[in-house]
Amino acid sequence: MKPKIFFSYSRREAPFVNDLTDQLEDNGYPVWLDYRSMAPGKPWAEQIEAGIRESDVILLVVSDAAMASKWVEKEWRSMLTYNKRVILILFEANALPPELEGFEWVDFRGNYKKALAELFSQLDTPQKEETKPPAQGFKVPAIVWAAFALSVLVALFSLPTIWTVITALYLLPLPYRILKRDFDYARVQASLFLLPLAFLVTSDLFATDAELDWLMYDLAYLSVLPAAALWLVLRSRGMQRWGKPEASRPRFANPATPPEAPPQPVKFLVEHAPEDGRAAKTLAAALVRHGHMPVEAHTGADTVLTVVSTYNKVTAADPQRKVVIPIVLDNTLEIDPNLQKMQWIDFRRGLTNLDALAKLLCTPTEMLKALGIMPTGNQMVMPAVMQYMVYFLGLLGLANVAGWVPYFIQFADDIAYTPGLGGMLFLFAVLMAVFLWLVVAAIRALTSRRGRLASIWGIVAVFALLGIILFIQLDTSFVFEEMIALDLDNDMRGMTGGIGFELYSYGTVALAVFAFIKRQDLLHWLPLRRKA
Repeated sequence: MKPKIFFSYSRREAPFVNDLTDQLEDNGYPVWLDYRSMAPGKPWAEQIEAGIRESDVILLVVSDAAMASKWVEKEWRSMLTYNKRVILILFEANALPPELEGFEWVDFRGNYKKALAELFSQLDTPQKEETKPPAQGFKVPAIVWAAFALSVLVALFSLPTIWTVITALYLLPLPYRILKRDFDYARVQASLFLLPLAFLVTSDLFATDAELDWLMYDLAYLSVLPAAALWLVLRSRGMQRWGKPEASRPRFANPATPPEAPPQPVKFLVEHAPEDGRAAKTLAAALVRHGHMPVEAHTGADTVLTVVSTYNKVTAADPQRKVVIPIVLDNTLEIDPNLQKMQWIDFRRGLTNLDALAKLLCTPTEMLKALGIMPTGNQMVMPAVMQYMVYFLGLLGLANVAGWVPYFIQFADDIAYTPGLGGMLFLFAVLMAVFLWLVVAAIRALTSRRGRLASIWGIVAVFALLGIILFIQLDTSFVFEEMIALDLDNDMRGMTGGIGFELYSYGTVALAVFAFIKRQDLLHWLPLRRKA
């Protein structure tokens, strides 16, 4: 019979531990892992203590964060009390307390497959260590060095686009951040996708002759190769194990296959802020459809589903005595510590798997195993319709700058020798400033789910105003070209001016169609307004 395993670790190493747990379970080892194994409604401390007591082997993940954690220390001291067999899993070299120096250890800092084979061997046949675990030294898997090398290449490629926010914030510091395991996967992924476009925009802005213009276009096409290669490496299993939660691709609820028989009815309460009323109503309706019974107070509920969001970060129920299931709706970070330790159901990408949730509600432990997620970091996750809307707004802002700045640079001599253009140039500057302010304000409102712009009418107003500004800019450019007597048949200057308006015309229609198709995700994300 395979030995029962208990994991003691820091949440900063959750991606590594999650993958190692998968490997162990695939090979028949029963594993106790807090967010996979703790049943809702039972005291956590008692469950952890029971997990240690009932296990045969303790896998203690050694890292900087784990050795500094008072909770990990409490766990390994409990292991010593029960005289359990302990195997140290070296994720980072670290000075160990004297009490831990004599235990078995496996070094996972290098070749993962080799270390995994050694771990399986030690689990089956205990080995007496002849040396102490290394207390220092930097050692990482080969895939990390590959990601580092590609990120250096991407950073060098991106230097001509240093004027853009994405390059300065995310791509240039990426090599260092990869080695520190401290980068935002979602933002880096978006930056890699936008890098070729940044080269094209740079060409429009700064190319002063045909040769430089063609060079920028060549770099745009060439940048696709290292950017795509780096994206694939960052998505690899090895890099997902390496990163902190925010540096790893989020693992969302897996499609579950619930039992066909009708579930046993459960009295439930959906605990939520008024702003999250739409999502809460949809969730409750799905549960009622499967025979569950809503109640008005915590005291009468068998299960409390707490919608965790920007507007609600706590629960009024006692998770130690009541079955409390956190339903994560957005990217809020300041969550009640009572809820942070629990397994979550992640609905940040939209309300999916509601039927599976309803059918498994009567068996919450099984439901959390089927639908729950690994603890995540602070990376931004939204429904696809909101993500595309935010990206499109950012692209519009970039296109507006990229269109009109080179437009007026090309006409610098005409502006200098043509009187009466001061008012027109001032108007353009004001319109550009208002346009960019609207873009930034809308992106902040939509990502944070706060403010008047985070509403259907706010979105409509923003896009309407952006369209009006783009139209005024384009119409004013026609007047400007008449004032400088531009020869439209022979003078090819000013071709970049209409980039923003053209992108807006086609992109807004496509986005509107997609938003209509995904309107439920859109409505669930946007908060309800509180009644005065």
